[in-house]
Amino acid sequence: KQVGPDTKAVINKYFGIFFATFQSGQIWGNLISYMVLRNSSSTVAMTNNSRELQCGAQFAEYKQKGMNRSIVVNSSTAYILYGVFMGLIVLSIILIILMLDQKRKWKRATVKDLLIDSRHFIISTFKQMKYLKQLLILPLAFWIGTFLGFVFAIFTSSFITCTLGLPFVGLIMITYGITASIFSVIVGCLGKYNLRVPCYIFAALLCYASYLVMLLWKPVPSQAYVLFILAGMLGIASAIWDPIEAG
Repeated sequence: KQVGPDTKAVINKYFGIFFATFQSGQIWGNLISYMVLRNSSSTVAMTNNSRELQCGAQFAEYKQKGMNRSIVVNSSTAYILYGVFMGLIVLSIILIILMLDQKRKWKRATVKDLLIDSRHFIISTFKQMKYLKQLLILPLAFWIGTFLGFVFAIFTSSFITCTLGLPFVGLIMITYGITASIFSVIVGCLGKYNLRVPCYIFAALLCYASYLVMLLWKPVPSQAYVLFILAGMLGIASAIWDPIEAG
């Protein structure tokens, strides 16, 4: 089905709003984790050799374990955090069931009809693989996946937790959620101007610039503001890629 420029603009704007709402989960989730963990009796057990441990690009988890440097969170605090998140998950499921429009064209369809429709959707998906433009999206999707894995695994552990401690992961990653939410809306609104290539280039420059800083900079507690800046840059890059790729 062919779509005009106006339709594409509406689609991009929709995905911008969707990803802004989606990324806002980073704000509320990290805010909850910070509020719960900041007053916990979490401790850091270290040996004298732990001074040799380096944070940032030189961080190695096996060295951390070998030096007996570990973060201990009070079990009651952990249960409170788990309980809050589980409660929010249950609440979200209930809200979806109650508020989401459940109308479907196959509402009274049999299981056989549903299987046929599912097979049709799968075949249609694989048919898209014959288009070069669709294939070129795959490396980008892989890149975005590895980027998010780096942010939520390596950046949070090697830079934030190692430098400031576990409670500050939530505080700093709130910056990621704020910038990602704001720029998701901005990028979605800019979709009608066909600025996809410049946006991709800008996001790539932000991403590589943050990688370069993390490679060369040795994080110390007195320069914690750099971690907030890096989280903001990574959030902007994520906000640019997601709506455009989906649209």
